Amino acid sequence: MWGDSVWDCDAATRLGLPAVGTLTGGTCRAELVDHGAIAVYEHLDELRADLKDLAFVRLDAA
Repeated sequence: MWGDSVWDCDAATRLGLPAVGTLTGGTCRAELVDHGAIAVYEHLDELRADLKDLAFVRLDAA
């Protein structure tokens, strides 16, 4: 799950999903990591470029 706040990371954790954060919402990197983000990106373009390399992405989905 992608998000830019600690609440997004907390929600992902409650659902058993990995959280990926971006610094677009005013939350600092340390806070996102403290709330469970497995990766944090400064810009959405960086996240988009890495999507296929994130550990939880399935490329063979039907």
